[in-house]
Amino acid sequence: EISLESMVEHGLLAIILWPLAVGLGLLAVPSERWGRWMACAGLALPLGMVLYIFTLGSRIYPRWTQEYDWGLGALGIRLSLGLDPVSAVFLLLTVLVGTAAGGYALYWPTHRKNAYLGLLLVVYAGLLGMFSCQNLFLFYAFHEWSLLATFLLMGVWSGDWKRSIAMEMV
Repeated sequence: EISLESMVEHGLLAIILWPLAVGLGLLAVPSERWGRWMACAGLALPLGMVLYIFTLGSRIYPRWTQEYDWGLGALGIRLSLGLDPVSAVFLLLTVLVGTAAGGYALYWPTHRKNAYLGLLLVVYAGLLGMFSCQNLFLFYAFHEWSLLATFLLMGVWSGDWKRSIAMEMV
């Protein structure tokens, strides 16, 4: 039976993995037209799911967590995702700004558009993970994941001074 709680629990994991999978898939798609459709799907699903979770309000607050075993349990590191009122607001802001940035990027004239959109979705997934994780190790891992993809975006698509801009970030 699919309950409201199970939909929300696994929804946070899907919110992170969906843009990551679509972003990595975009790196392999040669067609720019299909790339745009894939990017729209990669942006729309997390937006819809976060808006749905946000409307649940008091049914999942004040604090809700879900843990997954991912092979590092012996080290005391579990994939722990969850929401509290502060992280829910940051998650909502991330999907709103990320969807707006992705929507703008769909029509921004650039070379290697699918790679650009794919890396943008990888950054997006990292930020969603960063604001929904519940331990410091995952916060750091998601943050570094986002920074690495941002470094690649800046190094390739930031204009005339791209190398110096990317190196300043390091």
